[in-house]
Amino acid sequence: GSKVGVSAGGIDKTTKKRDLLTKGEKLIILRNALFDDDPGGFGAERDVSRWLAAPFRSFQKNGLDVSIEFSHGEALIGQELADLVDLAAVFAEEVEEDAGREYHPEDKEEHLTEDAARFLLARDNSDSGETSGKVVGFAHFRFTLHGELADEMEGDPCLFLYDLHVSEACQRKGLARHLVSMLELIGRRASMSEMVLPLPKSDLAEPAKAFVLQGLNGWALDCLAMVAPDTAKALKKDGSLQVFVKQLKPREVEVDPVAEAEAAAAE
Repeated sequence: GSKVGVSAGGIDKTTKKRDLLTKGEKLIILRNALFDDDPGGFGAERDVSRWLAAPFRSFQKNGLDVSIEFSHGEALIGQELADLVDLAAVFAEEVEEDAGREYHPEDKEEHLTEDAARFLLARDNSDSGETSGKVVGFAHFRFTLHGELADEMEGDPCLFLYDLHVSEACQRKGLARHLVSMLELIGRRASMSEMVLPLPKSDLAEPAKAFVLQGLNGWALDCLAMVAPDTAKALKKDGSLQVFVKQLKPREVEVDPVAEAEAAAAE
């Protein structure tokens, strides 16, 4: 862990596990994850699924025969986009209504088609059935900084997991866990510091929370005060989100003991 020392000028900041990244270094890491400079690659957007061996890009267990492919916001159109919106709506509509807001599918569609959006799409490979050839699950993720949650340019490069949805017929068969495992490998390959999953503070999110904390390894509730203090303050003031984190690298923090105490109190 980090240590606190005393100098002539007072209390030193905590010792760092590693050198702090500069702003330029963070941007380089994010660009390398987002864009493929190889002209033979997947257009301008890097197909990060290619970082994984072929066996990872399929899931053939528990009666499922699914292939997993990369996509991005600008590539989502037509029926495929509609299918993703429908999969997300099962959860999103209930959460919005629980919060006293009206659900607008066009808002979700706009979120999914933003330039920064990246996806792993799970497609049914079976030869028959109504879902044959269709997307039966997806993970919507982004490469960004911790401060994304409050429109702040702070924190370290992270893989944010915004959506993880699997059709009812494919649930409880290991597909969602497989998608998260793929994202962890991608995040490590992309030099991301952490995986970050925001969830609404709602009883409806309890099953998702249980899945993250009990069904996955290494995840924990985190207020982000140690890595993104302004974002942490904004989240605390807003009060509508809870944030779960899996560290892929030791945290590169440089804070004073007062901030450490505030972070501990917030958790």
